[in-house]
Amino acid sequence: MHNNMKLLALFVLTLSSLPLVASEEKTLLKTLEQEALSNNPEIKLLEAQRKASFDVPSRMESLPDPMLQLSAQNFRTDDFKYNSSAMSAYGIGVMQKLPFPGKLSRKGEIASSYAKVVSNKEKLGKAEVIFELHRAYWNLYFAQIALKITEENVKVIDVLTGVAINRMKVAKVAQQDALQAQVAHSKLRSMQRMRKSNLENSKRVLNRIIGKSENSNIQISDSPKKEPIKILLDDLEKALKVDSPQITTTDLMVKNKEKSLEEAKYDRLPDFQLGVNYRVRDEIKGDMTKGADMVSISVGITIPLWMGSKQNARVSENVNHLMAAKSLRNDVHLKVTTRLRNLIERINSLNDEINLFQKEVLKKSSKALNASINDYKSAKVGFVSVVRNWRSDLDFQLEYEKMLVEREITFSEIMFITGKSVRRLSL
Repeated sequence: MHNNMKLLALFVLTLSSLPLVASEEKTLLKTLEQEALSNNPEIKLLEAQRKASFDVPSRMESLPDPMLQLSAQNFRTDDFKYNSSAMSAYGIGVMQKLPFPGKLSRKGEIASSYAKVVSNKEKLGKAEVIFELHRAYWNLYFAQIALKITEENVKVIDVLTGVAINRMKVAKVAQQDALQAQVAHSKLRSMQRMRKSNLENSKRVLNRIIGKSENSNIQISDSPKKEPIKILLDDLEKALKVDSPQITTTDLMVKNKEKSLEEAKYDRLPDFQLGVNYRVRDEIKGDMTKGADMVSISVGITIPLWMGSKQNARVSENVNHLMAAKSLRNDVHLKVTTRLRNLIERINSLNDEINLFQKEVLKKSSKALNASINDYKSAKVGFVSVVRNWRSDLDFQLEYEKMLVEREITFSEIMFITGKSVRRLSL
């Protein structure tokens, strides 16, 4: 019994010094980032959309295809022959539609502007994937460390259960102590099963983001920072205006809608149509032209007869699209700025809470557990006191690790909305 208590005390004292991550694990978070950028299906979709968008401007700036015309003209119905009339002829011609000068170039500018929007959406999508990767990575880390802590505490409760049972056998404790130890043991086993399930789920989420099979084994090597994370609000708010993928995307959308409005106004100008026709004739008796071939040229111009219901309506439509884009931009600016301030406040709060746990909570919790074990050994307290202190110590360990992970995820979100990750990854 005495040896068991020494073993328990030794275990409790050394529990907090166990390494959080095995030294042989070598997979780095940055390596996973590169894998996600290369293999994530959503990123591949965005890359294809971006490439497609840059093929549009040249198409929009090109003239409509000319139309080839073949004709047989002025054939008599009573004598359906090529040379039955001086007016009979075969014709070949070309008809070309010519938009008003400047229309096509404006359409090309809109397409180029939209291609920039799509390109920036790709950057936004990549930054979102990287943030999701970081969140999944740290959730996997917590699932792994929580399981590790739980498994180590199973050993603790095993020792406590053994001690209680042995003391009951020699009638030094009531039977309820052994029963309480067994109940605590059962609860911890149930928690252990839940932790294993969470670990597998976290692996599947991370594998999906990096484009791997859900059964791929991912080893965690990076661990959360223990020291405070310091960030400067002014610098980050400046970065928002230049690099935030959400804000820059809405800015580009507004510029695209401005160009669309300009093009809609210019589109009210008329278009032209130019045609050339060559008529092949045959010489017949009495034809003073002796069957000479003829050339015809035609010029057409569109008449904006329905401008009120077509061209002007299109201008009005684009005015509303521009207003909507500006409203979206203002809304995104406000939300992102507010979110940044909230995240920074959360970082500062977590810094304080983590520091409190490091300097006071974990140490006092460990001392309380050791004291209850010693008091139980000398029959000063009941076993329920030991179980209570053990459970509190377990909860504090898990809460501490959870706060470290939450701070890393919060910091990753700050990097995402300010565009820091975009610059670092050269997206």
